[in-house]
Amino acid sequence: MPTCLSKAAWQDDAIGGACDLQRADVLDAEVFQAEKRAAEPFASVRVVDLTPHCCDDATCAATIDGRIVYRDTNHLTKSYVLSLYERVKTEILGPGLRMPSSTRPASDRR
Repeated sequence: MPTCLSKAAWQDDAIGGACDLQRADVLDAEVFQAEKRAAEPFASVRVVDLTPHCCDDATCAATIDGRIVYRDTNHLTKSYVLSLYERVKTEILGPGLRMPSSTRPASDRR
């Protein structure tokens, strides 16, 4: 992914579209289901599907809101994950729970 984005920038192409990934090539529903099953025995583990935040029905965007989404074909960048924090924190923590201050982004420390 970084190589594609670098080439696009070097060639003055619109960054993103040419580097988007085909959803079918990067997502495996069977793997996701296996991950969910592996987490089931652990009450403190929540599996959160971030796919709706990265992909539409056909593609997974290389950039969203000016942020590079993937550091390779299947790992999200730290900056993009942090941008999702507000949208997914309840999914991750459950209603009414808060992350310890030391693990929250600075913007959410109160």
